[in-house]
Amino acid sequence: MNTERLFHEDAYQTAFTGRVRDQLQRQERWAVELDRTAFYATAGGQPFDTGRLGGYPVVDVTEEDERILHWLDLTSGGPPFTQGAEVQAEIDWPRRFDHMQQHSGQHILSGAFWRLLEAETVSFHMGQESSTIDLEAADLTAQDVARVTRLANQVLWENRPIRVHWADTAEEAGRLPLRKPPKVLTGVRVVEVDGFDFSACGGTHPRSAGEVGVIVTRRWERYKGGSRVEFLCGGRALRDYEQQNAVGWELNRLLSVAVPELPQAVARLQEQAAESRRSWEKARTALLEREADALWRDGELLAGEGRLVRLNLGDRPMEETKALAGSLCRHPLTVALLGTVSGGRAQLLFQRSADLTSDLNQVLRSVLPLLDGRGGGQPSVAQGGGPKAEALDEALRAAAEDVRHR
Repeated sequence: MNTERLFHEDAYQTAFTGRVRDQLQRQERWAVELDRTAFYATAGGQPFDTGRLGGYPVVDVTEEDERILHWLDLTSGGPPFTQGAEVQAEIDWPRRFDHMQQHSGQHILSGAFWRLLEAETVSFHMGQESSTIDLEAADLTAQDVARVTRLANQVLWENRPIRVHWADTAEEAGRLPLRKPPKVLTGVRVVEVDGFDFSACGGTHPRSAGEVGVIVTRRWERYKGGSRVEFLCGGRALRDYEQQNAVGWELNRLLSVAVPELPQAVARLQEQAAESRRSWEKARTALLEREADALWRDGELLAGEGRLVRLNLGDRPMEETKALAGSLCRHPLTVALLGTVSGGRAQLLFQRSADLTSDLNQVLRSVLPLLDGRGGGQPSVAQGGGPKAEALDEALRAAAEDVRHR
């Protein structure tokens, strides 16, 4: 037996009574079916209503075989109600009205895209923060979106009435100027925004377009051969404006520039930061090269005029360790055995100059057990580490001994 949908007759009804028809438990959560309800179940891109049913919070509302199920925040015990009992219920009105604003705004925005660009809306999704429509339009421009948004808001400011029409069949509904054919064949509900848009829809809508408040398109992008447009309506648009305005004026205070000039000011700061970064990198490179030269001069002489640099660098970042190893190994006949400690773990980096043939990957693997570690690499450069940071110096000594005898 179908559930009577009170929201189809009055989207503003927040409290009602319903008789318990059925109760079921799935995955430890109880659901209640009533003979009538004002709770909207997730459908058509619009999320479910929340509220309270007989004192229990309603955390989800679903539809199964024309029955609406109210899922309660109740996981223990038996059924919450006596079968056939009359239950008091109340929906969360701020959430409902927000959904009404977003859904009606979507109808109007989609209608505007169709009227100006003949771009059909293929899907609609209402998120917690913003909503999106997917359009059959691959190359939207800023001018296109601005024209569409202005037309949509003009419909709001004209405060056009929003009406509901019922048709017994899809054929009967087709006599209205629908933007797209209905998905159901019987009992078609058509929502009209006075002379502007006719859409088959089972969602909740206000009595007039003016209650949507304002429609703002935030961004758009190419998506699956078409375009995805993100938008905000009503209270969401106001909250977004308040946030963006607060950020803009705080940046105005910090940067001492007018709000319209913020993009140029930020671009200048980015360029200055990039230039500072380049100067810093240049200076760091020079310092690391000087450090590497000093380490190489102090390194251990090997047979055949080679050099071995073995060093525990403590908590030096691996980025600097790699730079030091590279600078060291630009010298001929050089082996660098470097170690660091990061996050309580020992790290090893072994590297040699290109004119040597010793296999440092084998050297690394021979000492990793001292660290309970893992790693690997190539004969010319290998890296690894392990949790026994206290054994780092021992591992470096063992590696140096191995290199001396190769």
